[in-house]
Amino acid sequence: MCNHHIASPLQIWDESGDGALAALSTHRAGSAEPLCLPEPAPAQMASGLQDELSASLRALASTTAAYEQRRFSPGKTQPVARRLWRASAGYLDVLAAVR
Repeated sequence: MCNHHIASPLQIWDESGDGALAALSTHRAGSAEPLCLPEPAPAQMASGLQDELSASLRALASTTAAYEQRRFSPGKTQPVARRLWRASAGYLDVLAAVR
């Protein structure tokens, strides 16, 4: 998974249990920096961002459909509208990073 806001994330856990939680318990230097994952190569970042863009578009489409279905129903649409706004903002954020 790529994130254009975080260059070298700290992996908290993985399936093997060898993630940062285990390492932090024995790491005494006071910094998690040595435990962070390396920055992805430009091609890897571009590929990851394309994956994120596709996922964001799917989220936007499904949230838009949920809003459309609920829009004229009785009751409040505020929670659905909030999710639609978040999905829209997320998609536009990743789209800007890709461009």
